[in-house]
Amino acid sequence: MNVSVIIPVYNEEENIPLLASEMAELHTFFDQLEVIFVDDGSSDSTWEKIQENAREYEDIIGIRTPINCGQTAAMLTGLHAAKGDILVTMDG
Repeated sequence: MNVSVIIPVYNEEENIPLLASEMAELHTFFDQLEVIFVDDGSSDSTWEKIQENAREYEDIIGIRTPINCGQTAAMLTGLHAAKGDILVTMDG
């Protein structure tokens, strides 16, 4: 089973490391897993935290929007990039 988890985030620098670690553990349950963090134009170091965790966990992918477009637009950006047969969305 191939699963994509799409997580729009905005100014979530403190949450990214913990969330990335927890999501990476899901890999054991699925044939393929991708966790797509969509940084919706954060003004803190959210993007840097996503990049750090993407280097640490192979299942994590980061997408960055240049400006804050809102949660729905960020989620749609992630859905368009997702490759899984099952798509899951969740809040950061």
